[in-house]
Amino acid sequence: MHIITLVHTDSVNHKKFVKWINSRDYGSRPFCREFRFYDIAIQEVHKDRLLADLKHYHKENLAGGTKTKKIKKVIDWLFKIMKLKSVSFEGIEKTPSKWFTPINFNGKEACTHAVYLEVIGGLSDTFDKYGHEEI
Repeated sequence: MHIITLVHTDSVNHKKFVKWINSRDYGSRPFCREFRFYDIAIQEVHKDRLLADLKHYHKENLAGGTKTKKIKKVIDWLFKIMKLKSVSFEGIEKTPSKWFTPINFNGKEACTHAVYLEVIGGLSDTFDKYGHEEI
């Protein structure tokens, strides 16, 4: 499973987002492949645990008003072009704060201490270690 995610933050925070994703372990380790849309590869059976962590950084409106509408149009266009499956936060509870390890924004290069992300959709892998059939 590949969770395609749009991350909107200061450019210096992108490295911290990648470092944070690569440090996580959900029974298998997710890792990023970069578009500046992030392709987070994880086994489908562990997808909900990843979404529970990502929900801490999800915002309903990425940039507010007109910009959000434009971003949504780009997302709809990507769905058509890439034939993405819908991936939703609906029914996913945030990882409780006491078990959640946030992105470390300490250090001299951090700017806004914020990351906003939108999960765009998912792509199925042709091979899954657990033998799940792909849709």
